[in-house]
Amino acid sequence: MIEPRWIEKWDYEFPNHFKEFLEVQTDWNQTLLTKVNLVSAEIHVNTLRGPADTLEMNLDVFELIKTLAYYNSETNSIDRRYSVKLNDDLGDEILVYSSKYSLTPVFIAFCEKGDSVYNDDGELETELKNIHYKPSTEFTNEELIEHQNKLFGKIEILNYKKP
Repeated sequence: MIEPRWIEKWDYEFPNHFKEFLEVQTDWNQTLLTKVNLVSAEIHVNTLRGPADTLEMNLDVFELIKTLAYYNSETNSIDRRYSVKLNDDLGDEILVYSSKYSLTPVFIAFCEKGDSVYNDDGELETELKNIHYKPSTEFTNEELIEHQNKLFGKIEILNYKKP
């Protein structure tokens, strides 16, 4: 069974110190997409296979997703980057993953991480050194399971008040 490696928590109730900046719940809901982007970036950086492209959730959480400014009902996607899939077996959470990649790849990329520095836009970047590709047949079952887990993330939604 796959255990998502990248887990973030997001609280539906926005903190008191934001109340002077945010007027309504839908403004706070936009910060959920920030958490999704963080998990997607972790998947990309740690697998070298690209960011996530799919969000999986139950119908109640989907009602929350539909309040996001970047949700497009015609394409059932967010920001044309993440497609949305429904899975009523999930709780108050969102699974984040890429549907483009096989869970049992022919080759697995791995590398050493170098220094983390801030770029000109103020974003933290980590230098990747010595990128290698190794056939998946050379990995143990435990290593393959760890690789599969790195392809998945999850956002746990706290204090969710269902519509």
